[in-house]
Amino acid sequence: YPPVCPFNLNEKDTIYQTLKKLDLMNKPESSVKVIFYPVYLSKNDQLLELDYYEAVAGCDMGIYPSTYEPYGLTPLEALALGVPAVTTDLSGFGLLVNEQLSEENNGIFVLNRKGRTNEEAAVDLAKIIIKHSKLSIEEVTNARITAREISELYSWQNIIKKYRTSYDEAVNRIHKN
Repeated sequence: YPPVCPFNLNEKDTIYQTLKKLDLMNKPESSVKVIFYPVYLSKNDQLLELDYYEAVAGCDMGIYPSTYEPYGLTPLEALALGVPAVTTDLSGFGLLVNEQLSEENNGIFVLNRKGRTNEEAAVDLAKIIIKHSKLSIEEVTNARITAREISELYSWQNIIKKYRTSYDEAVNRIHKN
């Protein structure tokens, strides 16, 4: 059966050890197959022959259940590629989404992790994934469109306006004093 990782890993690698413990070793009878690829994707790697953005764009969903991220650009990158994404309320981006997008949609999901156990978060993440996997083709298409539209809210063209406003306010405060 194919190896979990195409690289020679140190046997003490934490992720590899966890995969081994969970018996996720790509056995023929296993319904779940894992590709642990601990390097940055490149077209020249001869495994996927895709760069990072092509690989992300080919996914059904981007799942980024971080326990800490100052902002978290990876979910935003997925959205910009039209890929619905999961982030958490422990990332700056997740907090921003919770603050700015009040209605539920199928483009971005914010997993509540604050004050919750990993097990509770895992159950909620599984529910999000299952719900997304049951969408019709039309709903998936709409989720991809929604993801792209949400990313536009955070595009440089929109963000720069806020930077300029903040800059102007700071300059005005200095001149008042």
